[in-house]
Amino acid sequence: MIVSVGNRHGILDPLLRLVRFFLGRSFAPGERVAELEAAGFKVLDTVAILHGPRLVPALSVGLARKLGWRWLNRQVHRLRPRAQAPGGARWECRTVSLLTALGEVRK
Repeated sequence: MIVSVGNRHGILDPLLRLVRFFLGRSFAPGERVAELEAAGFKVLDTVAILHGPRLVPALSVGLARKLGWRWLNRQVHRLRPRAQAPGGARWECRTVSLLTALGEVRK
């Protein structure tokens, strides 16, 4: 099983909530493993993905849709794979949007 959850410690997470961008339930980096283990899973590996504040692309796409700027929407989607490269960011726990875990059902 692969699970990705929102990162509550992301630097712009509070701003996303202010603009009413639906985030669902978010976790701190250390909480994701504890929550999965409490649910009966054995966590095999973890990684942080989608580096860079998600407020920028979320607002850019929203603005592009509202204004009809398809070129801006295309640019945001073109640049997104670079932001999704896993691991390695210097300030990973503060800049990452998604915390991802690989796990299996405990036997």
